[in-house]
Amino acid sequence: ELTVDQKSRLRLFLEDYVSENKREQMAEVLAHRTRHVAVVLENVFQPHNAAAAIRSCECFGFQDLHIIELKYDHRIDPNVTMGGCKWVNLHRHRAGNHGTRSALKSLKNKGYRIVATSLRPGCIPLEQLDLSTPLALCFGTEEAGLSEEAHEQADELVQIPSYGFTQSFNVSVSVALSLSSIRNRLEASSIDWELKTGERDDLYLTWLMKTANRGLTLARHWIGDKV
Repeated sequence: ELTVDQKSRLRLFLEDYVSENKREQMAEVLAHRTRHVAVVLENVFQPHNAAAAIRSCECFGFQDLHIIELKYDHRIDPNVTMGGCKWVNLHRHRAGNHGTRSALKSLKNKGYRIVATSLRPGCIPLEQLDLSTPLALCFGTEEAGLSEEAHEQADELVQIPSYGFTQSFNVSVSVALSLSSIRNRLEASSIDWELKTGERDDLYLTWLMKTANRGLTLARHWIGDKV
């Protein structure tokens, strides 16, 4: 593990291999990145829907996407993500028969409230969801929604308002609508949703390594010489 000073010097080294314009763009994006809300997909059947969800997370500035794969092993389509995989942290969970419980308990242990999107009684409208503390927003399959296990682990249930005959949206649309609404509310609030300085610096270093030509190789050589 590199020290804070070593990471700082490695960032300075890699910046020479990334254009000033790209570095400025990274700084602007990092200013709007958040880990205050994590996104969870459970058993999403269509790979293009998972890919579209990644793209929505990236576009709206949500850094962490958890994919619980109990039935389907997704191959993320790069044509749909439009490069989103490069900028978002994907956490994949395949922990046996209780993968959902294990994944959600892990998020609870990190301080996240578990919020399930649902059509069941007791749901509150999405716009009434309390955003003052960190939360993990969970989405289920296109056919059946979230599992019983996910509902049991949920601290709260929310529903995306619908005004037509069809009650539910396609999962990728649900993710996009939800994240757009939450993003707007966070930006207008006094909630401390921004990345901490250490998180921002570490993410910037990761992005530099991914952006620089042969960035990972350059970083390994630098570490070998300096550490």
